[in-house]
Amino acid sequence: MAADTRLVDSVSMDNVEAGRLAAQHLIERGCRQIIFATEATLTLSRSNKIDGFLAALRSHQLPAYERVIEGKASSEYGDTEMFELGRSMVNRILAMTPRPDGIVAINDALGIGLMTGLRAVGVRIPQQMSIVGIDNISLAGFAEPGLTSVMPPQAAMAQVMVERLIRRINDPQLPPGEFLFPPTLVSRRSVKA
Repeated sequence: MAADTRLVDSVSMDNVEAGRLAAQHLIERGCRQIIFATEATLTLSRSNKIDGFLAALRSHQLPAYERVIEGKASSEYGDTEMFELGRSMVNRILAMTPRPDGIVAINDALGIGLMTGLRAVGVRIPQQMSIVGIDNISLAGFAEPGLTSVMPPQAAMAQVMVERLIRRINDPQLPPGEFLFPPTLVSRRSVKA
């Protein structure tokens, strides 16, 4: 039986803003055929990221039809599976007409997998295709080229979590709260200048 999440505090990055920020960055850098690549299992955070992505496309009158592509991870969700999923999506992406010039990946592991797979078939990143991930995992900075990523404000989120825990210890009747934090963009070399 699932726990009732309305009874606990919720601390999260604003996922709508994360999707919007990633797409907006690609648009500002000249991308016009932008897709959102994701794992097929839809969660609220994924849905929110897609909503933000599509809102950015609509606000610039860019085509949003068939701009979300999904793939199924081979096994349980994890960075290795997301990396492999990204590599496996490359042929579908290259077969799209018109060919995408920008990709927002649901997370950095998928984005790194996409970059690896695209580079393996000769696609130049970022000259021919730009990629933005979401999460800013440490590997994003080590990828070649470095993966531009949307970063959650982890320190601020952790601080609120600790403060809420202390308040809850002192006041067990404290009503649950939901706290959304704005993400920031970490610009690296996976997006054209």
